[in-house]
Amino acid sequence: MRNGWYLIPVTLIAILLPLFISVGRAVEPRIFPVITPPGLILTSNQPTDDGRRIIYTEFTKDRECEFLVLKWFDQSGREVGFEFREELPDEFAGGLTRPLGEHEAGPWIVYSNNIDNTYSKSYHKCHPFWTTVSTVFVGKNIIL
Repeated sequence: MRNGWYLIPVTLIAILLPLFISVGRAVEPRIFPVITPPGLILTSNQPTDDGRRIIYTEFTKDRECEFLVLKWFDQSGREVGFEFREELPDEFAGGLTRPLGEHEAGPWIVYSNNIDNTYSKSYHKCHPFWTTVSTVFVGKNIIL
């Protein structure tokens, strides 16, 4: 048994690591949100002539995480187009990661004619284990 002592910790790690990652991905955004719930609050939502929406938002960032991407989805879970159109101040010269605190953002363009039929997820890098995915906006007609 002395020669095989390492099998017990190696086996435990092999079993617990995938469990830690799968449970951690699901639980982390709920326990340690990057954006304070309820997430993005729309302060302006205007239609365009070509069926898109121009939106402005407010939100509060609670964690020091690197912003990766923001994606919008329709009711069926298909990704819809999205563009950042805002002029960012000089402190964002290295990317779109915002400091902690309250923020106003926009204009953003969402390629949907009805924002109530969409939802949005933010993707952040908060640590080396996985990408933190948070639902940050849910339209009135969406049930997740």
